[in-house]
Amino acid sequence: MALQIDEAILKKTTECPNELKCLNRAEYPLCRAENRPPVGDYGIFVITIERNSCSYKIPFGYSHMCKCPTRMELYKRHKK
Repeated sequence: MALQIDEAILKKTTECPNELKCLNRAEYPLCRAENRPPVGDYGIFVITIERNSCSYKIPFGYSHMCKCPTRMELYKRHKK
């Protein structure tokens, strides 16, 4: 089942290297959100699953932040 995200959010997600597979493939692995609150509208802390070059993943101290608008909405709306 495909996850629903507002069209306005999807239009902001212009740099996805994975063609938004996180929305329509249940088996597609997401970077796991850390048990920390989002940093405003800037991003969420994640535990990365791969050492890929995602333009939305940025190092932050000993962790990483994800600033992907779609990933943030998935966290806020679906706690994924």
